[in-house]
Amino acid sequence: MAASLPIFPSFPVHENNAEIRQQTTKSTLVHYAGEDVNEVFDALDNTGEDFAAAKHKLTAHFAPKKNTEYEIYKFRQAKQTSDETIDSFHTRLRQLAVNCEFTETSKEVKSQIIQGCHSTRLRRKALREDTTLEVLISSARALELSEK
Repeated sequence: MAASLPIFPSFPVHENNAEIRQQTTKSTLVHYAGEDVNEVFDALDNTGEDFAAAKHKLTAHFAPKKNTEYEIYKFRQAKQTSDETIDSFHTRLRQLAVNCEFTETSKEVKSQIIQGCHSTRLRRKALREDTTLEVLISSARALELSEK
């Protein structure tokens, strides 16, 4: 009896099963993110049909924007405090310079040390001689030790 049954075609497996899963995941993301995010998502261009594109667009939209001019302003306003060592001041300037996108960070840090250090002797020496940042830091350490 089994031999008389017609051969049924094999069950059609969706070739685009992964694509359907991506669309479902994207829809789930937008749904569970809430109505406000859904409105933002609808306003974005080229969100694509898959989860990765949607996630990328939403992440780019909500990522904090960096204001380079403000970061440079903060860097330029940095001054060495009276109880701050030259190494601490140097480290603080390096940390501030990270967001400034300087092409020559060492040069900018050196200039800011010259402008913002509280030692007039170091400033005069740095302006008189053309030195590197490393030599300037070394000289500042020596001056700090001699003043103690």
